[in-house]
Amino acid sequence: MHSTKVIICKKYFLPAIFTFCLYFWAISTHAQPRELSLEDCRELAIENNQQLEIASQHRLAATSLRKASYTKFFPGFDFTGSYLRTNKKFNFLEEDMLLPVIPVSAIDPQTGQVDPNRLFNPDLHPDNAGIIFIPGTSDYYTDPDGNPVFYRYTWLPKDQLSFGQKNNYLLNLGMTQPIYAGGKIRTQYRITQQIEAMAKHGEELELSEVLYETEQLYWQVYSLQEKHILAEKYHSLLKEMVEDLSNLYDEGIISQNDLLKARVKLNEANLSLTQARNGLELSKMALCRMIGLSINSEIKVTDTLWINDELGPLDELLHQALDKRPELQIASTNVKLGESVVDLAKSRFLPDVALSANYFMANPDPYHGFSNQFGRDWNVGIVMRIPIFHWNERRHILNASRHEKKVQELKLEDYKELIQLEVNKIYYEIYEAREKVNITELSLEQASENLKLAEDNFEVGKITTTELLEAQTLWREAYVNNIEAKSNLKVQRTNMQKAIGELIND
Repeated sequence: MHSTKVIICKKYFLPAIFTFCLYFWAISTHAQPRELSLEDCRELAIENNQQLEIASQHRLAATSLRKASYTKFFPGFDFTGSYLRTNKKFNFLEEDMLLPVIPVSAIDPQTGQVDPNRLFNPDLHPDNAGIIFIPGTSDYYTDPDGNPVFYRYTWLPKDQLSFGQKNNYLLNLGMTQPIYAGGKIRTQYRITQQIEAMAKHGEELELSEVLYETEQLYWQVYSLQEKHILAEKYHSLLKEMVEDLSNLYDEGIISQNDLLKARVKLNEANLSLTQARNGLELSKMALCRMIGLSINSEIKVTDTLWINDELGPLDELLHQALDKRPELQIASTNVKLGESVVDLAKSRFLPDVALSANYFMANPDPYHGFSNQFGRDWNVGIVMRIPIFHWNERRHILNASRHEKKVQELKLEDYKELIQLEVNKIYYEIYEAREKVNITELSLEQASENLKLAEDNFEVGKITTTELLEAQTLWREAYVNNIEAKSNLKVQRTNMQKAIGELIND
């Protein structure tokens, strides 16, 4: 019977233990936070940020626009086809006509024109060759309208002088090659190059903004992460102290007032710990959103707040800022764009010359009596357009473009001054932040020594509970100040990298 129980235990209990351990391992593995360095966050932000993708699409669009503009240097080929169905034919005559036959003797051999003196002179042609004269006179017969009556007439029927088909086709293959356009094509191509450069600098600017915000959020998370650790330490310290004081109170060594003071501090520590935890979670959510992770992802930042690099000379930093800042490069490109717009406005005063060549087919055939077949032909020509007078429209446009160019030049100078001011400001703020780090580290060291001394003195009864609590509070404040000072120094370094255009190349 005992053997049967052992078998049952092995059969059901051991698999259950294995399943429970496997389930516990899966939960603990899933709960492990993802460790992220600053470089990891930068790479994730670049890969997943939608604003960067938008800026990239703008740059690709500008590149395509520049390529399209380049094609204007080459000839263009076009095929045109048209079909027209008509209802009636075209007629030259309103009705059937009788045309008089002019005798040859009435035509002046020198000019080849009809000479009235010859036409109305009966002595120059026989009676049956021209107009009909009244016998025995030099007068001639006339019709009711007073026109002379000719001896012979030719009949022109109306239906024989009509043309056209119900179905009409026209096919044309043409080529146009600009020969001279006053520099318009070259200037337009230069404008598209400058637009492409602006889009590229705009993408760099957006990248700089994304990385800047990512680093800001990263160091915020790190600072709150350190503050949360401190809050836990401070809470554990007070919890242990309350337990010790409770024992001392039970033994009648301290008063209830001392115990209550410690419990009040513990309650405050509980609130501070909750606030630190909530602030850390919210900042993690903001960072996760920025780098493209789910906002509920468990993450842990791993970089430290230690900084060992030194700033270069201020003059070098200013020079680097003026050379690399995307905003200045955009403003400088805007000035060049303004110059190109001025050149484009000037080109409107110059003529346009183009070569054209065409090969076409038409049905009805205009070369064979508009018969129902395709007639073919080709032509080559040069077209020139010269602007003469348009009420000073081009002059006004030129003046407007010159004013806009001046605006861009003024903006560029203004941006330079603002960036120089920004670099100077951050430069001094970094030195102040470093000094504050040194001061807070010294204060933290002194507060730690003071806390240790207070704990030793409290154990031997040399100081009161209030004095120990004050020492703990001072230590906590010094610790928080040190974390904030180091975090601020990191943020200021990030500010300087952005100010000198180094953030995207870091």
